[in-house]
Amino acid sequence: MAAGGVMKMAIGEAQDVIDCARWEAEATLCQSVERDCHALKRAKSDHDQIIAALRGDLDSLKEELYFLKKNHDECSKIARQHLCKQTGAFQPIQPRDYKCWDSEAWFQDVDRKLD
Repeated sequence: MAAGGVMKMAIGEAQDVIDCARWEAEATLCQSVERDCHALKRAKSDHDQIIAALRGDLDSLKEELYFLKKNHDECSKIARQHLCKQTGAFQPIQPRDYKCWDSEAWFQDVDRKLD
């Protein structure tokens, strides 16, 4: 019986060692997962801040583009008026959609008239 009791104790101790090792491995794994979760939360927060900044930059660029187009249209109108006064040519009626008006052809025509 003494041998059986020693055997049961040895088996019990072996199970305790296995359980302890399993617990330590699970604890290490849980800590690793928690660190990864915190890192992902920081990365998401950084991503959200970058997206917000980029949206603000995009809005600023759209506004700047609007004013550049407006300024370009005003400068083009002044340049056409000045060129018409110098050449004595009549300025063509510009359609509402300036994309339909071929300004390059008009300037080439005026340039030919100057020669």
